[in-house]
Formats: sequence, structure tokens, C-alpha cells
Amino acid sequence: MRFIKTIIYQLVLFALINSKIMAQSNEIYKKEYFIKSTDNVQLQIKEIYDQNNLNSAILPLLMVHGGGPDAITSFDLDTEFPSFAEELASKGLHIFLLNIRGWGKSSLPEYNLSDKNLIIGNVDEASDDIQSALNWITYNFKIPKVNLFGWATGGHWISYTAIKNPKNINSIISLNSLYGINGDWSLHKFYALPDDNLKYNKSSFFRESPKETLTTSWTNTIPVEDKADWRSPVVEKAYKDQACTYGSDKNIFKVPAGFQEESFYMALGKKYWDAKDLTVPAMIIRSEYDFWSRSIDLNAFKNDFPKYIHSRFETINGTHYLFLDKDDKGKTELIDLILRFIQE
Repeated sequence: MRFIKTIIYQLVLFALINSKIMAQSNEIYKKEYFIKSTDNVQLQIKEIYDQNNLNSAILPLLMVHGGGPDAITSFDLDTEFPSFAEELASKGLHIFLLNIRGWGKSSLPEYNLSDKNLIIGNVDEASDDIQSALNWITYNFKIPKVNLFGWATGGHWISYTAIKNPKNINSIISLNSLYGINGDWSLHKFYALPDDNLKYNKSSFFRESPKETLTTSWTNTIPVEDKADWRSPVVEKAYKDQACTYGSDKNIFKVPAGFQEESFYMALGKKYWDAKDLTVPAMIIRSEYDFWSRSIDLNAFKNDFPKYIHSRFETINGTHYLFLDKDDKGKTELIDLILRFIQE
């Protein structure tokens, strides 16, 4: 009997040890930080990596949101499914998520709101925040350079930053971003003055959107009748809920609106920066069903980009939110492209 009990104990112990090893094999570490930027701004940064599968040979990836929800909502959405950042971390990447001033828990400076020319959340402010994050990461983690990923307006911000101060940037990856070239833009009519469609209609310094409208464009651009075949309803709901957790009204999403004004003029051909001035490797990606960027943005960027610098220009069969869609709807391809590019 003692022998049988010993065998049972050993089997149970073996099972517990194995289950612990299996649990540790995908143990994702997460930590939030608050760092200083210019104008007395405090920035929220989230670090994510797999403690048992961190590839130190790959430089970290700093991920920047666009004009929609913050980077943590966009890339580390809290659901029953692994987030996009967690999936990248499970591949060995050291991830940092940055919330630009006015997004998430990142603060805003004091503004003179009587100045009607004021653009809150403009490209210079965003660039200061990205540069502050780059300086903080390279100093505290003792690394020379960082890879940058920017989604939508985030691609605009990281490109400008890479031109302004490229010294600690290894490469940039821009997803579904506008470029300064004149052409048709589906959102033009929503932002133009009623009596002058070449001028931006500045009705507010902030974007304020009801929670239920946050996924309307996403839903409308999914190219199948049953949206659940393309995107989990759980993810859609969590995205709307999490995006609105930072304000006093949990049914309203509120962020700086400067990105809208700059995007309006970029779509009319204004260049806040020029791809010909980039000096770091770049991968520019566009989703086939994107409602924000246009095919001409991808092509114009490619034409202007220096031919002697490593680059990739890709189109993925996905929506603007492909990193939140199901794996086979563009997310897996995006992950593969990111992993391949930053190791080339």
C-alpha cells in the first residue's frame, strides 16, 4: 500500500511540475510606467514580454496608436483571447506600448483655448512624446535603438519623428497611414467646411464620439455579411468598453482632435514631412479594406522613399483593424511581416 501511495504521489507531483512548466512557457510579463515628456506632460507606457521566450537579439518594438483608442486598448485589449501585443511577445519580441498625451492615462499640458489656431495633439507634440519614450527606453534598458510601429495617425507621427531625430530608431513600420498627396478621401466630407471644402471645419479641439459609434466604420468595411465570421463580438464589445474607461462619461470616447485637422490637409497634399528625408529602414503596410488610408498613399510613399535604404511595401487582405480581427483575416500575416522585417 505504501508503495502504491508513493507511486501516486510521484505521478501527481510529476503532473504538477509539468503543468507549472507549461504555464511558465507562455508567462507574459506586463508593467506600466509613467515618464516625463515636454510641457510637463506625463506619459503612460506599458511593457510586455514573454519571460520564457524573450529574444534579446531583436531590438524592442515601440507601438503607437492612431487617432482612435489608446495603444493599450488597441494592442493589448483585455479579453479571453491573446491580445495583439501578447501574440507578438510570444514570438520573442520586447514590446512597449505608448499613449500619446491626451490618450489613456497620459496627461495634457495647459492650453490657451482662446487661441483658435491651436491644434491639440499635433505632430510636433506627438513627436516629442515618442522621442521621450525612445530616450527612456534606450537609457533604462541599455539598448542603442528601438523599432517603431505606428497605426493610422501613429504612422504619420513615427515617420515625422524618424526624420526629425533618427539616432535611436532602428526602423519604422507604418500601418494604414495617410501620406501627403492630394486625392479622394472618403472622410473628406465629414471634416470640410460646408461652404469651402478645402478648409477644415474646426468645431472643437477634441474628438468626442459616442461609444456605440466607435466600431461603425470597422463593421461597414468587413467584406462579409456575418461580421462574426471575421471579428469576434467579444473583441468588438471589449474594444468599445475599454476605449471609454478613461473619461468621466463611460459612454463617450474623448481624445485630442489635432490628428483630424492634420489628416484632412494631408489628404489634400500637404506634406508635414517627406518620405525622401527618411534615413532608416521602413515597412509601409496597407489593408485592402482600409477606410482611412488610400492606395495612393502607399504608392506615393514608395515613390518618394530613398531607393538605397531597405524598405518593404505590402498590402494585406484585411480591415483597418486587422490586428483585432480573427487570425486568418490579416492578423497572422501582419505578425509574420513584422517579425520578418525587424530581423532583416
